[in-house]
Amino acid sequence: SILKTKQSLGSLRGKFHQYGRAKLMVTYHPAALLRNPNFKKPLWEDMQVVMKELGISKPGD
Repeated sequence: SILKTKQSLGSLRGKFHQYGRAKLMVTYHPAALLRNPNFKKPLWEDMQVVMKELGISKPGD
């Protein structure tokens, strides 16, 4: 893994992690959404955190 950790995806999700000078957000792979639609809501929550960090408004705001 990029973060060189054995932590679970669930424990890494929802917050930024430092990778050199870059911030990373851990979330689900797009193919995982096709296999498990229940991942859509947590992925959207992750994307909202990223959008807020980048100063991007949510659709409909």
